[in-house]
Order: sequence, then structure tokens, then C-alpha cells
Amino acid sequence: CECAGPERRTAPCASGRPPLAMMTALAAEFPLPPLPSPAALEAGQEALAAAAGADAAGPRGRPRRHRRGHGKSTTAEEWMIQDFKTVQCSVAASTPSHDHRCCPNFHNEHDRRRQLIFTSEGPSYLGVPCPDRFDDGRMCVKGDACRFCHSTSELLYHPDFFRKRLCHHSKRCPRGRLCAFAHSREELLVPHFSESVEARPSEDFIAYKFKTEWCPLGGLHDWENCVYAHTFRDWRRTPRLGYTSHPCPHWSRSVAGGAPELAYAARCPNGLACPLAHGAKEQLYHPKFYKTNPCSDPRCRRGPLCAFTHDEKDVRTPPPAESGARTAARKPLPNVEALLRQHQPNFATPPMYHALEDAPRSGGSVCGGSGGARLRGRRSG
Repeated sequence: CECAGPERRTAPCASGRPPLAMMTALAAEFPLPPLPSPAALEAGQEALAAAAGADAAGPRGRPRRHRRGHGKSTTAEEWMIQDFKTVQCSVAASTPSHDHRCCPNFHNEHDRRRQLIFTSEGPSYLGVPCPDRFDDGRMCVKGDACRFCHSTSELLYHPDFFRKRLCHHSKRCPRGRLCAFAHSREELLVPHFSESVEARPSEDFIAYKFKTEWCPLGGLHDWENCVYAHTFRDWRRTPRLGYTSHPCPHWSRSVAGGAPELAYAARCPNGLACPLAHGAKEQLYHPKFYKTNPCSDPRCRRGPLCAFTHDEKDVRTPPPAESGARTAARKPLPNVEALLRQHQPNFATPPMYHALEDAPRSGGSVCGGSGGARLRGRRSG
């Protein structure tokens, strides 16, 4: 069914190491920034040391926390991204009460992180696993100068990953406040919806916001019935851009015959500015199509997540067409990047966690529609 979640992806190997090809392909959606020059790194190191010296020390030598709006402690977050597990622990390894998971310092090379330095040229290393050394005893010829992560600790506490997902251990997490994952929605560093919206989305929410934000939920879950997006083939551009509900032929061909890892820009020559719908989500849940045709499944139980109607009360009146819309649908959309930065600021940074997991099979019922779009039997796109 075209309503279903994205294609299944290869799971991590038995050794527990991430599938590097997937991570590399996902990172390739947008060019990686160059490694900062030695001079820039040295300047960044000096600035960080000066800032650390100027700030009053809190418990265990950590910077004192400063609160800002929304109750977030930015200094503590910056400290964890830059300095967590970068200093060797002085507590004896034989001490039985010392839990390495709750210690802010490293205890061996496997546990150690390189300090992450930020300059005008970018971070000193990127949130991508090193192909030569990652959580194993192999050597990387570039050593600490390598631009990639050498361990899970470096990966999870990198700003590309840190606090961008809810911890699925929640209150039972042994790492507590030192966990790389958020233990509440207040700790999330990415846009997200409220729990009530996630559980009971309205039809207006589905038409305008469904699958427009990247998923911050922890653990495997049903992607089909999740209100968030997980890959670019599962993601919707906000309808505020002005694209129509008619399917893009370039995107459809890329889904039918292209590789799943194909970059977004390679699927359509107009890219994000395409005036046509990119995939089933943008077509089915478009405000001018959503809930305007009857569902063909008499036992459908998907409620507002089904793009089709089930009775007269379920029918939506689509918004009126703007003058010149038919002509505009043939031209690239204007001001796309500015609108995306306003309404979907994280559009260029999909969650890299999902490249390490299988897309779960949906347990929900299959639904299909009649009228203008019968999409049953094709792959999700």
C-alpha cells in the first residue's frame, strides 16, 4: 500500500557496528564541510579554554548551569558535547562502587572521546563513523586528526546526534543526566510535537504537518502510524511551499527504478523547488486531496491517518485554488529555502539513527482509495 511506511533497511551487523555504507549514503544527501585548518582548531581550543576559565566551576569541576527560556541548560549541554569523556578518570578501576556509565571521564581508549572544537569552518570531526576504526582495536592512520568518529561515544555525543532523540529507557536509564538521549521532551534539541498531538492528531494537523518533522522517538516503532518522518522518502515538504497534489514523474521513476539511497536532489531536477508532489505522502496528505475521496477498505481503522473518507462527516472541503495555480505548477517554486528555514528549519538534517535500524513492518490495516488516486501495489515513496 502506498500509505505504508518506507522500505525496510538493512539492520546492523552481528558485531553491533553501524552499516557504514548507510551512514555514508545518508551523510551524502548534503556535502560534508571541510575539516577545519590547524590554525582554526588552535584558535578554537584557546577560545574554549578561556571560556572554561572564566566560568565558575560547578560540582565535579563542571561549568555551572545557566538557564534560558524553555528551561534548558545550555552550558551543561555544550560541556557534554565538547568535553564529556575527554579527561581520564582518576578513580581506581578496582573501586566497586564506581560506575563508568555515570562518570563524565573516560577509563580506556574505547571509552575516550576527542574534544570537539568548533570554529567558523565547522567541528573538528563529523558525526559519521570512521571506516577504518570504530569501536574496535584497529588503527586509523590519521589518529586524532581524523575527521570521523572513532567510537559510539564520539558519535552519540556529537551535535548531529546529541539529545535529538528520546531515550527508550526513560526513568530506568543508568546514565541519568549524562545520557546522550533526551529523557523528556523539554530536553530535546530538535522540533517536536506534543504527546497529545502524537497520540490524537487532528485532520488539520495531518493535512499540514503530518510527516513534516524528523522523528525523535526512541526505539523501534511503527513508522506508518508515526506522525514524524524517518527518511527523505517518508518526509513531506510543508504544503505552504505551494506544490500541488499531482505526482512528480521524475520522483515516481526514481522510486520505481532508483536505489533507496539515491540523494534527494538526484531524484528530481527541480529538487525541493519542484511544484509537484514528491511521493505518496505529499500526494495523499496534500490539503487539496486529503479526505476528499472514499476509502475502499470497509474495515479501515486508521482514523485521521487514513487519507480517504469513511462517511459524510469525514469529508473535508479542500481550500480554494489560487488564480494562476495551473500555470505556476509548471515552474519551480520560488523562495523555497527561505520558507523551509522558516517552517522546517531541520529539513537538511534527517535523523541518522534510523540508518542503523530496520524500518519496522506495520501492523496496521492496509487502506486504499477510489477516485483520483489508486495507489495500491506500488512501493512507498
